[in-house]
Amino acid sequence: MSENNNFSIPSENDDITSLSYTESSYSNEKNQKKRKKGGKQFTEVWQHIKRGKEVSPGSYEGTCNYCNEVWSVAKPIKLRSHLAVECTKCPEEITTKFINLIIKEDNGSCKNKKSKVESLQTTLHFEKTKINESKSKEIDNALLKAFVCCNLAFSIVENPFFIELIKTLCIGYNIPTRRKLSTELLEREVIRINLKVENILKGSSNLTLAIDGWTSPIGRSYWNFVILTPTRQEYLYKISDLTEEKHTGQFLAEEILKVINSVGINKFAAIITDNGSNVTVARKLITDQFPKIFNVRCIAHCVNLISHDFLKHGFAEKTIKYCNILVKFFKNSHKCNDLLEKLMKKYQIVGGKLKTYVKTRWISIAECVNSVLRLKKCFNEVSIINYLII
Repeated sequence: MSENNNFSIPSENDDITSLSYTESSYSNEKNQKKRKKGGKQFTEVWQHIKRGKEVSPGSYEGTCNYCNEVWSVAKPIKLRSHLAVECTKCPEEITTKFINLIIKEDNGSCKNKKSKVESLQTTLHFEKTKINESKSKEIDNALLKAFVCCNLAFSIVENPFFIELIKTLCIGYNIPTRRKLSTELLEREVIRINLKVENILKGSSNLTLAIDGWTSPIGRSYWNFVILTPTRQEYLYKISDLTEEKHTGQFLAEEILKVINSVGINKFAAIITDNGSNVTVARKLITDQFPKIFNVRCIAHCVNLISHDFLKHGFAEKTIKYCNILVKFFKNSHKCNDLLEKLMKKYQIVGGKLKTYVKTRWISIAECVNSVLRLKKCFNEVSIINYLII
């Protein structure tokens, strides 16, 4: 009995040493058959594993060349599994290669190997059960942007259904906790964005600084400083909590000067605020000190003041009053509101439902009146066919 098959095993002197099969003895033939079981795959996997000392005949310690994971007994099946699934630093082409080898082995192997290979079926479509650090950070950033830009509560990240969704998309991604998402990851992204904005502003000129203040629902006084570029890009440069300070013109001018100095005085061409007495004084103090900076009043605030003057006219005041009565009626009557929605669908009216006028939102004047005019046809039909309801 003779065979001409050649195969390789590791030795102490070389990483891979060829050993020819002979008919020297029955015991040698038996050992060779055992070693033949690993075949070519055993040789290939050891190209990526640093061989240690021999712990038993044909068995060696091993260390991964990429992630330095150590095995006291480095078995080829475990090594291939590690490179295909577990190693986060293994090059993509090596990972794909060993995934293909395992799948191929599964299709042609005997039944006693099937259970070991089935544990790797989580690698469908070559998906890893572990991902490298750079990929994890990339997903962290995308996740954070989605939560912030979509105005999602950070608590959702710990919802079991959300976790199931993320694990379905990427089984190897470890979802951050609510605390980590709202502190560490958010702070890291804020720093990155701030550096990006600073680099953009360094290369810009003829900037405009817009300032506005407002009071939060809990009574805190916040002031924002927005920088506009000549290309109409807007950057929220700073938000300050000035609750504990007196908002005098002099104080606000000092706060404005801090922002201007941090960016560069020579980069600014104008400063804009509304028409409040304190910010008007602050603008004048800045433009007097730096004559090259234009003193500009906010045109939107001027239009707001004009619209309020129009509302003082008797006709406008009466119109808004009756529009609000109409809106309030349909919002308080669920039956009439349901009928109104059906009529909107019937006549294919687009543009939304009835809008309420709110004094603090001056644009809502136009929205309220326009919504009533848009639904006039529906109102007429409601009054006719639902006479008894109304």
